[in-house]
Amino acid sequence: MARCRIVNPGPLTTVQDLGRWGGQSLGYCIGGAMDIFSLKAANLLVGNEPEAAGLEFTYQGAEIIFFGRTLIAITGAEMGPMINNNKIPQWETIQVNNGDVLSFGTAHSGLRAYLAVKGGFDVPAIIGSRSTSLKEMLGGVEGRALRNRDLFNIGGVDKRCSVILKRMKKEHIPFRRCDGPIVLRTVEGPHQEYFSKKGEKTFYSAEYTVSKDADRVGYRLEGERIEHKGEAGKLISLGMVTGAVQVPGNGLPIVLTAEHRTHGGYPCIATVITIDMPKLVQCRPGDTIRFEKITLKKAQELLEDEESFFNDFDLKYVEKREVYVR
Repeated sequence: MARCRIVNPGPLTTVQDLGRWGGQSLGYCIGGAMDIFSLKAANLLVGNEPEAAGLEFTYQGAEIIFFGRTLIAITGAEMGPMINNNKIPQWETIQVNNGDVLSFGTAHSGLRAYLAVKGGFDVPAIIGSRSTSLKEMLGGVEGRALRNRDLFNIGGVDKRCSVILKRMKKEHIPFRRCDGPIVLRTVEGPHQEYFSKKGEKTFYSAEYTVSKDADRVGYRLEGERIEHKGEAGKLISLGMVTGAVQVPGNGLPIVLTAEHRTHGGYPCIATVITIDMPKLVQCRPGDTIRFEKITLKKAQELLEDEESFFNDFDLKYVEKREVYVR
């Protein structure tokens, strides 16, 4: 077994996995990593199951010291990671040794980066998940962002053994720079009758800007107002899903993200498809997006394609080399 300790947590670092499924009937949000694609890829690069717990960094990464040998991978936003002040690449397996210090700069492409370690970060599972829900103060480390001196047990690598180092092929690494407008594909929402024809046309033709009110609960957007039909925001609360685009009375859409509440009372004009949510959550305030409608059948096909990608990850999408640990 190896360990690692947080030396400097950065502005917002949390433990995340793929979410707390099964607790919604009790009022718990699903939560989990904002950019699920990046966390899954990082885990597979170090030989973990996709759902293992990793760290999510927002805007800037943490400084972390390792005790023992292990394997790590960093994905998502480009944050200029370094080991002992020497630059290291992202989207590939890196061996770290006893006493090594991992550090980051600020994100210059995207917003959120992910760190996976061999064996995952050992924190208690609550309702089947190790993810941190900040609003609920649940999971991870005491339901909070990480602090200086937080210590984790992680998987180690023995001396005199061989390990497989992987590098994701460049053509399959997602582009996380939001030069915009970023196109988010959506399926039709359940409340079309609450919007005028003009309002629906506006939603699919206008460009929207990510506001400063964008976090793990939702992204509020600024731009042309969407016209309702009749009184707005008078729904009886009903269940909501990640990616739901709610339109309150002011006509400005809100896209629900990982820690959204399990219910909501604003009409939902559309839902951003699962595989496009990473594009949204890598956007910063000031970035622009627009929406595009696709069919539910097409959305399901795209999700199946992504699942096939991860199922065939080691066979088709990475380059591998074996090294001997002395």
